[in-house]
This record gives sequence, structure tokens and C-alpha cells, in this order.
Amino acid sequence: VYVRIYSGTLHLRDVIRISEKEKIKITEMCVPTNGEIVPADHACPGEIVILADDTLKLNDILGNEKLLPHKTRIDNPMPLLRTTVEPQKPEQREALLNALAEIADTDPLLHFDIDTVTHEIMLSFLGNVQMEVICAILEEKYHVEAEIKEPTVIYMERPLRKAEYTIHIEVPPNPFWASVGLSIEPLPIGSGVQYESRVSLGYLNQSFQNAVMEGVLYGCEQGLYG
Repeated sequence: VYVRIYSGTLHLRDVIRISEKEKIKITEMCVPTNGEIVPADHACPGEIVILADDTLKLNDILGNEKLLPHKTRIDNPMPLLRTTVEPQKPEQREALLNALAEIADTDPLLHFDIDTVTHEIMLSFLGNVQMEVICAILEEKYHVEAEIKEPTVIYMERPLRKAEYTIHIEVPPNPFWASVGLSIEPLPIGSGVQYESRVSLGYLNQSFQNAVMEGVLYGCEQGLYG
């Protein structure tokens, strides 16, 4: 874990507070010097130190947050790329999922989920360098060799104006024994996808309405361009 020192001096064997209830003890530390990583027993303001600790995550603060310079932290950027990943050995799928869960806990820039229809493991990330690091961690730390498909760009798409459409029962190309009408309209940027049913439960029971909602929300995950 790379840590930048803004004030004070960090010493080996120091006990540092990272939250109101949690502290860590510095048992090992290194600093980059002349292109090499060398052991150190202390680090001063302005230095970047490498700590051997699995509990620290991106944007964690050691010590007093009030002593940080103004606006040193920024919101995590959204992932730009998306791909699917699978283990080279099918029997390692569970091990791969557990490893990705642990990695995602320490790397907020990595998102992963399982497609509810295809059951593929989907990864969202910032760039190819990040993916190369993740593959190396999977192989070296978790002993899982993964196959990753060519990534695609994540497009953030939104409607420009209100639109309505209805597919009618038994009218091609509708394959379902139901008529479904949808009305979409743009919301303020940042509102996300909001779903509302205007069909009463007396006309269509809740289980069918839930199925329609799940289908609509799943469809919204895939836009016109990706």
C-alpha cells in the first residue's frame, strides 16, 4: 500500500489510527530511493512510503484528517471499460469470485457483477494497466489464471425526450403472451434509472409486475451502443 505523508513523521512500530475504532501497527515499511525500493525505519513529510498492510484501502486516512491539505481527496472516477472474465479451469470459478471480491474491497476503481441471464462475470475498470495488475494479483496471490475478453467502452446513454411505445399480445415480433407499454422520459443528470408502474395490482398481480420491472432494468444495462 502506497501512503503519502503530509505532516508528522511515520516510524516503524508506530500505532496509527485509521478510524474511530480501528488502529494499525507499522510492522514493515519501505521507500522508493534512486529507482529502488529499500527498507526504512521512518518517513518524513512529502515522502511516499510503502506499507505491508492488507487492511488499508484507497483514500484511507492515517491520523488526523483535519491536518490534510485542502481538497486532497477527490471522488472516485467511474470505470471506462467493461469486459468478461472466466477462469481457465472451470472448477476455479468460485475461487475467482472470492478473489475478485477481496480485490474490489481494496480497489474502489474495480467493479464486478454476474450477469443474471448469461451468468458471465462482468468487470468494469479504468484502463488496461489496472487490468494487468489485477491479472497478476489473481495469478500470484490467489493462484487463479483468468481469461479476459477484449474490453469495450462503457457508454453512458440517456433519452433526449419523452417517448412511448406498446407491444401488443399476439402481434409479431412480440414473443410474449402479454401486452406491455412503456413510457420513458429524461430525468436530471445523476438521477439514475427510476421505474414506476401505473398498473393496479387488481389488473396484474405483483409477481408479473416484478418480472416486467426486472426485464426493463436489465434492458437498461445495455444501451444502443454498448
